[in-house]
Amino acid sequence: MKRTYCRLVSLLLALMMLTVSAFAYEKLQQGDKNDDVLAMQLALRSLGYSITADGSYGPATVNVVKSFQRKHNLTPDGVAGHQTLSLLYSLAPAFDPENNQNQNQAPTQPPMQNVTMTAYVSTGGGSLNLRFTADSNARVLATIPDGAQVTVSQKGNTWSYVLYGQLAGYVMTKFLVFSAPAPTQAPTQAPITTQAPLNPSGQMAVVTTTGGSLNLRAAARDNAKVLTTIPYGATIYVTTRGSIWCATTYNGYSGYVMTKFLTFTPTSVPTAAPTPLPTLAPTQAPTNPPATSGRIAYVSTTGGSLNLRAEAKSSGRVLTTIPNTTRLVITSYGSTWCATSYNGHYGYVMTSFLRFEAATQPTQAPTPLPTLSPTNPPAINSTTAYVRTSGGSLNLRAEAKSNARILTTIPNNTLISVTSRGTSWCGVYYNGYAGYVMTSFLQFNSASQPTATPSPSPTNPPASNPTSAYAMVTTSGGTLNLRQTDSTSARVLMNIPNGATVMVHSRGETWCRITYSGTTGYVMTKFLTFFSSTLPVPTQAPETEEEYDPSQYRRTLKKGMMGEDVRWVQNRLVSLGYDASTHGTYDDKTVSAVKAFQSQNGLTSDGVSGPQTFAILNSDNARRADDAPLSYTTLRIDDEKPGITPMQKALKNLGYHVTVNGYFDEQTHNAVVAFQQRNSLVISGIADALTQQVLYSTNAKPYSTPVEELPANAGMIAGPAVSDIQLLHWFNEIKPKVSTGQTITVFDPNTSLSWNIKFYSLGRHADSEPLTWRDTQIMNRSFGSTSWTIHPVYVLLPTGEWTMATMHNNPHLYGSITDNGFGGHLCIHFLRDMEEAQRNDPNYGVNNQKTLRNAWKALTGETVN
Repeated sequence: MKRTYCRLVSLLLALMMLTVSAFAYEKLQQGDKNDDVLAMQLALRSLGYSITADGSYGPATVNVVKSFQRKHNLTPDGVAGHQTLSLLYSLAPAFDPENNQNQNQAPTQPPMQNVTMTAYVSTGGGSLNLRFTADSNARVLATIPDGAQVTVSQKGNTWSYVLYGQLAGYVMTKFLVFSAPAPTQAPTQAPITTQAPLNPSGQMAVVTTTGGSLNLRAAARDNAKVLTTIPYGATIYVTTRGSIWCATTYNGYSGYVMTKFLTFTPTSVPTAAPTPLPTLAPTQAPTNPPATSGRIAYVSTTGGSLNLRAEAKSSGRVLTTIPNTTRLVITSYGSTWCATSYNGHYGYVMTSFLRFEAATQPTQAPTPLPTLSPTNPPAINSTTAYVRTSGGSLNLRAEAKSNARILTTIPNNTLISVTSRGTSWCGVYYNGYAGYVMTSFLQFNSASQPTATPSPSPTNPPASNPTSAYAMVTTSGGTLNLRQTDSTSARVLMNIPNGATVMVHSRGETWCRITYSGTTGYVMTKFLTFFSSTLPVPTQAPETEEEYDPSQYRRTLKKGMMGEDVRWVQNRLVSLGYDASTHGTYDDKTVSAVKAFQSQNGLTSDGVSGPQTFAILNSDNARRADDAPLSYTTLRIDDEKPGITPMQKALKNLGYHVTVNGYFDEQTHNAVVAFQQRNSLVISGIADALTQQVLYSTNAKPYSTPVEELPANAGMIAGPAVSDIQLLHWFNEIKPKVSTGQTITVFDPNTSLSWNIKFYSLGRHADSEPLTWRDTQIMNRSFGSTSWTIHPVYVLLPTGEWTMATMHNNPHLYGSITDNGFGGHLCIHFLRDMEEAQRNDPNYGVNNQKTLRNAWKALTGETVN
């Protein structure tokens, strides 16, 4: 019976082996280049490993495979055998070649040519599939948006092999537009379609592709250079319209888009005469009459960005900021303000911060700026006036007395609506607030008086009394739509927040005509709660008030102080991009923001707002938080200083991999090293003055700049025999024989890579640093990335003895070598008594001792207490 059972077990084992062998994966190892390697790399990426999926089994892939093997208790040899691949594809079955061998089989096509060239995806609006193999039924690795740039390494008539980001795969050649003609191959583009000449239009249109972005091209043909891509749903301004192509401007670029991908607004019928660019009307008397233009200009600030405002005044709402040197198309020109568009926004910028192309200077008399504001006159019993102070702003108060609560401040020269007029005080409406200002600071003129011309009537009967009233928006918590006409299908001009105060010009059962924040339109009556029809004229005796401007220096502000001047400082800091509170109390957050502002503007960084800080805050030359610094403070690993955020932004703009968080972390350190390497600087990992000077210059080289890589076999050695490895005690056997400044050799048995280390400081462990930039590169290649992860290594001491140790490769604090690309030191731990380690170094030191003992037991079988 026992013999029969054994035969049965043997038969079952044999069947299992046959089954396994029938589905055995072919071994993959360093040097292989094929689709099976690509499938493995994609599977590893799907599990969160950082790896380039290019089908090439290089040293980086070896290290990632080792990481995967170590995590799953497999032999970490970097070779992807059957056991490794079986486990990998059980965790990521979508990438298993066994499951996809039929669908991923490439069809026969003419041989592809080996090329290295850039191409742009051109699908006509949709995205392009990047496939696993050259087959329209193959698995889709990713979708590439229309207009995106790819690198083509192999090109065929039907399929091309491209690199997109970190993915490599096949796309159909007919959907690529090449930046240079492809060698020995007929062009794949269809002949250029001609059309009738473009007709001037001046219309608004919405991009309506099938969901992808729309190419803005340099010329009206489908193989012209792509200047930029316009996202689906974006609103653009069409200057000229044709049946096939339209001319437009977007994000500072002027070019052409295909008409079929645009939906024009109902009011912009192309048969009408050209109309000016719609903009928001200025609410103050312009100091110069602007002119219709169409000129090209470049933003020219002192280094910061330029505000694009909703109105032609310095207090106008900031729609967005435009970076320095950005190219703009100026649609209306004036000596003080210009109308333009940027990134889908239409508004005004100050002329003094623009540099115009010489050929585009105005040659005609100025004409008024176009506006979007309603043409109907103000309501009866309402007039307008200009704020006229001595240069500061005017307080809008909740009551008609000088000690009443200040609701907001109104900038000098602002045009406001006056609802009731007295000799000392006037009831006014400004920017959603209803309150009182002193009559002596207002200038009335006949041009601002209301006329008897009636305003357009809504379809529902208006109230019998058309006198302006005030109401509060009372929705269920959301915003209220302000529409162009009294219809739920009318265009939404803006959203009014719940709780806002609005001026009501006419009231009906269903709709009210109101004004909010300078824009007039219609809202539904049921969402308004009404106040009295007008602000009453105050009856108290005239009072005098010395007008107070919080932006002017009155007192030195310090921590704990409160007031309107504190609130002004806070709001001004926030508008410049600094992280400050806005509640009127000078707290710790405000102190930090003021320090950052002072540092950025060349002031003493003490966090106190004195006359100098006030003066620069209140000037047009105040530097933003993200501007390049005036002077450079040396920045290094673990720093958290004001200069780090702009440095990170500058690196990110150049394509370096960094997160903008204001902290000099490992990622920032690696980005600084990469920048120094590409810009022929001393590779230190420390952002010194020279590094920052080059970074903020126009000559800074981006991350895409090629660099010379170490050879694949750099640092490879046979390593010591196991019998040569000892486990020497740090305090008893090593430290007495070594000294600071000596060099040792480190060998990683997992990668067979070795590098040189210099002792920096000797304490409970050995603070050390890589000897050269080459040593740092080899060490990081061996470890996979910079981290605090503990690695067992073999160390060749100056005495000629090999011993086991543990270490990490994350730079911290300081070192003595300034050209090794490390910028700090690392820690090497040798054997210590566990009791001593638990007493003096209970966390990281104990973890190193545990790792060291486990590695020694795995190597020799010996247990060390």
